[in-house]
Amino acid sequence: MRLPDNQLITLFTDLIGVDNIVLFDRITPNLHHRIVSSLTPDSLSPVCTIYPQTIIELSAAIAIAYEHRLRVLTCGNATKLDWGGLVSRADVVISTSKLNRVIEHCVGDLTVTVEAGVKYQDLQTVLAKEGQFLAIDPPYSANATIGGLLATGSAGSLRHRYNSVRDMCLGIEFVRADGEVVKAGGRVV
Repeated sequence: MRLPDNQLITLFTDLIGVDNIVLFDRITPNLHHRIVSSLTPDSLSPVCTIYPQTIIELSAAIAIAYEHRLRVLTCGNATKLDWGGLVSRADVVISTSKLNRVIEHCVGDLTVTVEAGVKYQDLQTVLAKEGQFLAIDPPYSANATIGGLLATGSAGSLRHRYNSVRDMCLGIEFVRADGEVVKAGGRVV
C-alpha cells in the first residue's frame, strides 16, 4: 500500500527542497503526456516528479523510495520514455534532468565526463569548441539526455561507422535500486 500523498511529498521535500518537487498534476503538459503514455491504462498516476541536483540527492531519493517500497519511474527529459514495455504503476517519477553538468573535458585524451541529465545537443556544443564531437546521431537530439542515450542504446546510423554508445562509454557511475552509488570502469585511454 502506498504512503499517503502528503507523507510521500514531505519525505522528498525534506530531502531536496520544495523547489525540486513538482506535483504530478502541475508538470508541463508535454511531460505529463509522455509519462501517462508510459503507464498501463489502469495505473494510478504518480504523486509527483522529483528533480535531484546532485548524485547524493539522487542516491538519497532512491534510498527513500527503496525503504518505503515505492515504485519509481526514472527518466531524464522523457524523450524515449514510451520505448519498450509499459510501467504498471509508479508512485513517484525521478528525473535526472537537473543532473546536467559537464564535469571534465580532457581534450587531448578525447574524453569527457558528464552527468546523466546533460542534453546531447549541449554536449555537442561544448565538444565543438575544441573541434570534437560525440559520434552518434540519436533521435530527439535536441532534448535527449546522455543518460537516456545510454539507457536506450540509441546511437542512430553513425553507429555503423563509429560503434554504439556503449562502446564509447569508458566508465559509469550509477545509483542502484537500493540507493547505493556504484562505479564501473574508468577513464582509460
